Amino acid sequence: MAFQAYKTQGLSNAYAAVALVVGFTGQLKSWWDNILTKEMRNEILSHKKVTRTSGMEVEEEDAVEILLHTIALHFIATQKKNKQPPKLSSSTFTAQP
Repeated sequence: MAFQAYKTQGLSNAYAAVALVVGFTGQLKSWWDNILTKEMRNEILSHKKVTRTSGMEVEEEDAVEILLHTIALHFIATQKKNKQPPKLSSSTFTAQP
């Protein structure tokens, strides 16, 4: 996955999420540009999860995970509304109508 390559190069999770978004085409680009508000996009790209370890709260970036989760929720929910099974193309990671 591209995220692993970005991580190996030392990019933070947030920068990796931005790099993925820059590569969006087709339905993903349309979804990102037209369906999500600016606030929603910023929330995804700056998301951090909080975990408790030994009584301490630790913040960890998880923008890539939230981005992928949000994509899946949007496209699967859209398909369920239309009562059609999702058709995903693994080569482009875009939902096909």
